[in-house]
Amino acid sequence: MIDVLDLGATLYIPGTKSDFSTFLEKNKHIKSIIIDTEDSIHAIDIPMAERNIENELKRLSKLKYKKPFIFLRIKDNMHFKKIKNNPISQLIDGYVLPKYNYITAPKYNKYINADDVIMPIIENELFDTGKLDSCFDYIDQIKDSTLCVRVGITDIFNLFSLRRPKESTIYTHPIGARVITDLLVRANSLNLRLSGPVFESYSAKSKSILVEEVKAEVTMGIYTKSTIHPDQIKHIEQQYKVCKLDFEAAKMLISKSSSVFGHKLVMQEIATHLKWAQSIIKRADSYGTI
Repeated sequence: MIDVLDLGATLYIPGTKSDFSTFLEKNKHIKSIIIDTEDSIHAIDIPMAERNIENELKRLSKLKYKKPFIFLRIKDNMHFKKIKNNPISQLIDGYVLPKYNYITAPKYNKYINADDVIMPIIENELFDTGKLDSCFDYIDQIKDSTLCVRVGITDIFNLFSLRRPKESTIYTHPIGARVITDLLVRANSLNLRLSGPVFESYSAKSKSILVEEVKAEVTMGIYTKSTIHPDQIKHIEQQYKVCKLDFEAAKMLISKSSSVFGHKLVMQEIATHLKWAQSIIKRADSYGTI
């Protein structure tokens, strides 16, 4: 199974985008992509998108460099069934399942095999506790195949005829804060990670807000985020670097035999801090220290 930490900032690419293999070859720093056949293209264009995706991925597979992890966001459960028998399925690392809810989940789950890598997107069940409970019961059934749970924040705000804020982080908005906190707790109960929601603005002016949002996510244990523009990637992944003080504390927690000790005037307790320390070491291995 892929480690969530290896996803980094996951870039969405429309399935109709021509020559995206060349784009990826020129941007080798991209760790993961989601090729979209759902919201970003019309249903009538899906056959053309599938031909484009297959051709581009075949070309990409022949290039001699470390490729990004490649996921396909399918249209719906019937499209999922179809793609499983398409050559594209042999050219990708996993699937993103949109609008995963109490109705669609069983329809998706019946086509999931043990060796599949899945990322379900929760989009519209956040305000009905019973339906959301049912949704996570279905995720529990495919837990071993689930890489992380993604949140469709734009769809959630659309329920209120709103857009997510671009002048402030999602966590300063009551809807965003409630939704993501609830999903984070539920995913954690299944020992799964949550992906940070998309940040729609990629202007230079909004960079500081994006950075602030990612910093907040790191404090919550969210280490991957949806992106819609390659310029966002460096700003996101810079926040995944580990400060040297935390790295030193993590190494001591892993190597110390005493259960409680002090380091740099901060209490370190193996019983309650060991999981944090292990996560810090893995992050440092993936993104380095600052």
